[in-house]
Amino acid sequence: MLNALTVIFPTFNEKTNLEKLIPEVLAASWVFNPKDLKVLVVDDNSTDGTLHLLREFAKHDSRFSYLLRSGNPSLPKSIWDGISAATTEYVAWLDADGSMPIKDLVKFTLMARTQALDVVIGSRFVSGGGFKGLNEVGKTSIRDFYSNLRGSQDSFLAVILSRVLNRFLRLILRSGVKDLTSGFMVARKALILEKDFHAAYGDYCPILIRRLYLRGAKMQEVGYLCLPREFGESKTGSSLIAYLRRGFPYIAKSLLEVMKKDSPK
Repeated sequence: MLNALTVIFPTFNEKTNLEKLIPEVLAASWVFNPKDLKVLVVDDNSTDGTLHLLREFAKHDSRFSYLLRSGNPSLPKSIWDGISAATTEYVAWLDADGSMPIKDLVKFTLMARTQALDVVIGSRFVSGGGFKGLNEVGKTSIRDFYSNLRGSQDSFLAVILSRVLNRFLRLILRSGVKDLTSGFMVARKALILEKDFHAAYGDYCPILIRRLYLRGAKMQEVGYLCLPREFGESKTGSSLIAYLRRGFPYIAKSLLEVMKKDSPK
């Protein structure tokens, strides 16, 4: 459907967060004609009662649907399955942990439609953006930043290391994008290919962004304030070893990517 949007939530044990997020997205239908907004949850065999919740939403709103994946949990495969199933011109995906505000999803979508953008990337590292633990961009002390994260389900160490990782990725990929591990995007479905999601976890994101850049996609990075997780456990891990284990493929795959002789298509 021309200019319509499918919002994709890849999930694994995010029932409590979905109870809040799904109604928020559906309530944003004022931005669209009623038939132009779809919400699709792609669930990776959750064990927390997510399936019952999804069935209830599907009963009461025709704009909502869900897919159940089999096999091993996989963030990139879940996102791709959602994109593949979408029948709209635009697709969006974001984490189901409540860290990515729905008001910003609405803003990104309006920008994509009104400015004829191919891709809008939600960014923590451009003007107006901020990372977990900040109360307000540019107005939170280090002490308050640390205190805010201590009271959440997120790790201070993981937030700091995420910034360091992104600096490395910028140097390697040189796509002009600052938040290469965003995972918060609105994009034209036609520009995205299955091979972009052959990854282990969030390491799909820097590769996808580079390939979209090489394909000549009209991209814009827009700031948003990333919020701490309220419910559930982080899939990234909070220890130094766990984060390094997650982070190594980002750098290794990015180095391999730039060694290829890619050219704009």
